[in-house]
Amino acid sequence: MKHRTWMIPAGAFCFVAAACGGSDDPPTDASSPTPTASAVTSPTPQATPTSSPTTPAATQTATPPAGQVSPEAVAVVLRYYRAINDGDYAAAYALWADGGAASGQSAYDFAEGFLTTERTVPLVTGVAAPGEVQVVVRAIETVSESTQAVVEYRGVYTVQDEGDGWRITAAEIEEVSPPSGLPSELTDPATLIAAYGDAIAAGDLATAFSYWEGAGAASGQTYPEFAAGFEQTADVDIHVGDAQQGGAAGSLFATVPAVLVSTLDDGTTTVFCGTYDARRANIRPFDELGWHLYGAEMAQVPGATSADADALLANGCTA
Repeated sequence: MKHRTWMIPAGAFCFVAAACGGSDDPPTDASSPTPTASAVTSPTPQATPTSSPTTPAATQTATPPAGQVSPEAVAVVLRYYRAINDGDYAAAYALWADGGAASGQSAYDFAEGFLTTERTVPLVTGVAAPGEVQVVVRAIETVSESTQAVVEYRGVYTVQDEGDGWRITAAEIEEVSPPSGLPSELTDPATLIAAYGDAIAAGDLATAFSYWEGAGAASGQTYPEFAAGFEQTADVDIHVGDAQQGGAAGSLFATVPAVLVSTLDDGTTTVFCGTYDARRANIRPFDELGWHLYGAEMAQVPGATSADADALLANGCTA
């Protein structure tokens, strides 16, 4: 893919095993990469982690505070990357406004732009009014017949509700050369789980959602469902244990014990204990995409308080 700069005008956690992973779109094994969006023009859709037993997963789109981007805006960017990673370039092209014309390309040229792209991993780093979704995308690109390399892109997608759905109306995405390197939170499974909890506690839900494989698909939710599940969450405190790792079929797997304390706006505190599952490719250069969540088995601990968190972590969820 040739380098191009696009400047186109125009609370709940994944606590329950059944809610984490096992979605209609299971994550692709890292050892068999699928065609993906070129980072300069791409985003994909993804599912979101499901809600906790104390807060049922919302079925309606969360209404953002005045001046904040709608969860649907984030969802369309993720849906765009997902379509590209699935090789469904027609669907990705249709997510641009004006029937794809807002991309500045014909449908044919758009698809041709992804011929050298093997996979992309988008990370939503922020959202802003009136509908701007900030992303960092790490992509695996074929640079010669025998060589693949990581290429990094950063920038902003502008999205808009066109009445019949959200569309991308503009983008300003540039290649970062040389790549800035793998984000620290993706370098280690225990660090990933801690960063996931911290992002939710800080209200950076789009970032937290991006930590799930498939741009969120492995969570088993859409991003609006994920965001709505945290509407009443005031704080999250996560305690993480040592990861147990293994490998198979070109991937490294890790099970990470964790205790999560969730506090709602009304002061209600609920404690969950169990494990999160993470995965990383073990084949170069796909290993440079880092660790991502793909499942969880977290259950509420009746009667437990935040003071019990360390004991639960040390004793396998037994206070």
